[in-house]
Amino acid sequence: MNTKKVVFNKLFSKESAKAQKLSKQRKISLSLVDEMQNYLGSIQDEVADGIVASDSAYELAQEVERQIESLSESLSYLEGYIKSYYSYNSQAADLLAKYRTAAEDLGISPEDNDTYNQLEEALVEMNDAYGQVEFSINALKQLIK
Repeated sequence: MNTKKVVFNKLFSKESAKAQKLSKQRKISLSLVDEMQNYLGSIQDEVADGIVASDSAYELAQEVERQIESLSESLSYLEGYIKSYYSYNSQAADLLAKYRTAAEDLGISPEDNDTYNQLEEALVEMNDAYGQVEFSINALKQLIK
């Protein structure tokens, strides 16, 4: 009987009630701790993903900057070509006009001269190239904006 009384007292004593209350609090705390740990893991994963994305974006931005510098150099070269084009085109047109006038004064056809024909063809090719260069310049300017 003494054993029954001891067991009974342990089960229903104030200390036993406190132990049960603490046990319930520990379960709640452990449950919340698990949830917080899971949330912490999720946050850490998001931070790591953000850092990777940021690094990748930074590298891409640097590459874009290098490409823009390269495009700017190409644009400068093409703009130099345009200046040369105007000079060559003007000089060649003047030479062709002078030759045409001189040839007609002598009563010969300027088209009979191979150099004259080649220079005319070169001017046509140069005009085509000028159109392509002008198109490229405009495209580059749009990209660089």
